[in-house]
Amino acid sequence: MREEMDIGDLSEEELIRRFSVEINGTRYVRASVLDAIGRRNAERANRRPGDPGTPENPVFRNGRAYVYSSTNRLILWEDYPGEIPPGEGVVYRVNPETTELFVLTHEMQPTEEQKKMVQEAKARPVTFGADCPKSTPEQLARFRKFGQMRNRQRAAFRKR
Repeated sequence: MREEMDIGDLSEEELIRRFSVEINGTRYVRASVLDAIGRRNAERANRRPGDPGTPENPVFRNGRAYVYSSTNRLILWEDYPGEIPPGEGVVYRVNPETTELFVLTHEMQPTEEQKKMVQEAKARPVTFGADCPKSTPEQLARFRKFGQMRNRQRAAFRKR
């Protein structure tokens, strides 16, 4: 039986710093550490039956059903017993009781009403609270670093 790792109150950055090794500029983290972090994040997500990504309300993408695992990863539900909606893109069941579906595709364009809603939201001030705290300068620097890394990877992929 697999032994679960106790990560205590350490932050993700502290765990990765403590339980990782850097080889040739690439940082490797033990899978048990990533699983423990994922389990903690799954608990924090506090998904209830009927939420998107639960067995009662899977997320559909490109003709396949996906659900969140116990380690907070969106995984393929290979033997999904229900009917999979047709079409490409991401399908969300808006209301599990009425089974109303909402499909997102790359070709979709917002309506004038949706554009107006976005412009109105853009004009409103951002209010921070307990569920949406303001990012610290350290967090913003970290986001920037990951964005730059993502952009370099995309540029390298395009060159192929």
